[in-house]
Amino acid sequence: MTSKTAALPELTRDNCVNETCPWSGKAVSSDSLTYYRGHVVGFCNPGCKDKFEAATEAFDARLEGI
Repeated sequence: MTSKTAALPELTRDNCVNETCPWSGKAVSSDSLTYYRGHVVGFCNPGCKDKFEAATEAFDARLEGI
């Protein structure tokens, strides 16, 4: 049995679903991109990206426990 998983899009600003940081409203930076549920999401700096990743990990973990 083989499993098929969709390949993630390349981690670039061209594939980013947003143009501005959801935390600050500033323009997305190429060094602050991450994946979330198969999509590229961008932030203005690595600190905002890290804040997002920590928040989504916590929410996802809580939802799995429901």
